[in-house]
Amino acid sequence: MKSKIDIVYDMETGDPDDFITMLFLGGHPRVNLKAVTVTPGGLDQFALVKWGLAQLGKGDLPVGVGRAKKADSKYVSSIHYKAFGEIPPTNEQPVPAEQVLLECCDQNTTFVEGAPLNNIGRAMNDERFAIGRAVVMGGFAGCNMVPPEKAMKKFAGVEMYPSFNVGGSIEQTDRLLSFPGVQKRLFVSKNVTHRVVYDRQVHERLSAVSFQSKSIDIIVKGMTVYMERKGEGKKLHDLLAAAAAIDETVCEFAEVEIYHTDKKDGWQKWGARPCKGTNTWISVDYDRKKFLEILCET
Repeated sequence: MKSKIDIVYDMETGDPDDFITMLFLGGHPRVNLKAVTVTPGGLDQFALVKWGLAQLGKGDLPVGVGRAKKADSKYVSSIHYKAFGEIPPTNEQPVPAEQVLLECCDQNTTFVEGAPLNNIGRAMNDERFAIGRAVVMGGFAGCNMVPPEKAMKKFAGVEMYPSFNVGGSIEQTDRLLSFPGVQKRLFVSKNVTHRVVYDRQVHERLSAVSFQSKSIDIIVKGMTVYMERKGEGKKLHDLLAAAAAIDETVCEFAEVEIYHTDKKDGWQKWGARPCKGTNTWISVDYDRKKFLEILCET
């Protein structure tokens, strides 16, 4: 049996995508989930993450929080509670995310980013910080990278496009691209993740194996409620990034230089161009069959 992949996951709670990804990583047979950090770091987010990990028997896992302006503000979207039920508060005191990252990351750890890069940005203030791989959900591979037959209609002929996670933390993203403590960077691009949705086929595939996995069982129950309220078609941005962290061949990656425009009138645009020797890679396509296989692995 192959050794498990050490993973630390950074997330937010704007929609259930990140929380589902945390459950997926926490229960996957090929993953050793070492810690979770959350942005911006509200107490409601902390309680949600601790509850989710406890359902998987991982309640003692380190959970770090970012620097929310007001810890008691509401940062968890209501759809979480509708999908997963009431989440009890916790009396446990959270610790800063950068502390958790410095203690739990090393050169053999894969850091999976599902949020703006604020937490890892603060960890990189310490020159000792090191990770083997950074797998970031974000960035954009445009028409200069993706053949027309593989491009979504909405991105046809587009070279640069806004991207939330990297755009919400420009300075930190730029720093990650050159930080010496990161051995390899994989960006799972917006134009590819938008093709990955939670539809009836995904639900049926997961339902068929839910009895074998506590994490999949919780995901299926939560998404059953979600689809009753919202319908199918939930984009699975972070789940694709997590699957690529487990098996890079889920995506087709190209080595690139990532660049962006200056921030003007809102979000700046991101792009990528082929470039050898950067050790920075971006997805240009994905293998749906392989993605579903990894998603349903128990």
